[in-house]
Amino acid sequence: MLDRVGEANEAIAACEQTLRISPSHLGAHNDLGTLLATQGRLKEAIGHFEEALRIDPQDKQAQHNLARTRADLIILIQEHPGSKKGPTRRFSGLDLC
Repeated sequence: MLDRVGEANEAIAACEQTLRISPSHLGAHNDLGTLLATQGRLKEAIGHFEEALRIDPQDKQAQHNLARTRADLIILIQEHPGSKKGPTRRFSGLDLC
């Protein structure tokens, strides 16, 4: 598990570096959103999927990932109304570029 967390953190850092160099990199936004969502950081993930769709409104992966992550966030809010605690489960079903 620690290896996966370390790998995910390295992948997040790589996506963030790509976006510093090329802020309109569609794949980096989609991949970063996917990585953040799998860590339960849904609101951050949604922002990256929305940015990917601003860049290319027709991108099917970003459309799918945004819809799935919004649905996961709604479920989370319904399961824990008013909770300030972060999610306790990981989300999946998202596509990397």
